[in-house]
Amino acid sequence: PEDLLNLPKMTDKKKQWAMIFLDAIFPYALSHSPTFPPLVASRMVALSLEYGLVKESAFGLNEFVYCSVCIYHNYDECNHWMKSARLVLKKFKADAIVPKLEISQYLLLSFLQQPIQALIAKSFECRQDALAVGDIEHATFGACINYETIVITGTHHLRSVENDCTVFSLETLRLNQLP
Repeated sequence: PEDLLNLPKMTDKKKQWAMIFLDAIFPYALSHSPTFPPLVASRMVALSLEYGLVKESAFGLNEFVYCSVCIYHNYDECNHWMKSARLVLKKFKADAIVPKLEISQYLLLSFLQQPIQALIAKSFECRQDALAVGDIEHATFGACINYETIVITGTHHLRSVENDCTVFSLETLRLNQLP
């Protein structure tokens, strides 16, 4: 994985846009069919290896690793590769999208290996981190996971969840109105 960091930066604009597009469609591929995510992730990794790195390479690597862990169940190797994905973002000084990567890394794997209470706490933390950098989309994703998990498990009183949801909605509305 460390060899990936030595790859040059991607210079081909069409390939850069392809990476942005593939990164954008991955969540839809994940929810549509179990055969699509490995295809999208593999293509992103192949483009990165052949044409160089862009910040979206971190997400392609992350998604590829997630698909692999579902097959091989090697969590230690998975965590090692996911660390490399975070280092790719660090290389591009893309601090604003680190919460997006952390949300996907933690939440994708937490269903496979973490207790449900850890998922509730971490999804709340990821939501707050995303809000802190103004990433409304991924803050909302983290909030949805947080609220769904709380409601499904019945670990909190629904009135407190509703109040928290209202506060979160007002905060995202305020952030969305900023120039």
